[in-house]
Amino acid sequence: MKGTEGEAFEKFYFDHAVSKTTLNEASTCHVNVVDPCVHILDNEGRAACVAYVSSIQDVDPTTGQPTTRKTFNTRLWIRDDKGDWKNVHYHRG
Repeated sequence: MKGTEGEAFEKFYFDHAVSKTTLNEASTCHVNVVDPCVHILDNEGRAACVAYVSSIQDVDPTTGQPTTRKTFNTRLWIRDDKGDWKNVHYHRG
């Protein structure tokens, strides 16, 4: 999966390889947006659908071990009369 490779992605695991006893209450979470795909839905360019995968790196609070999970996301956007994009629908699966 693009976006889940390389030094920055792997560094998370080295930085957060802690034991359960040293894990503090404030967990660190890092989210990578992977393989975004934008579809313009109308001829005027006023509506768009963005689909992407979120790769979420976190530390499991019960074990203290770094974990990775992914979610599949879709967002629908509408451009208003001022030209600003507004997110009008969000789905996570």
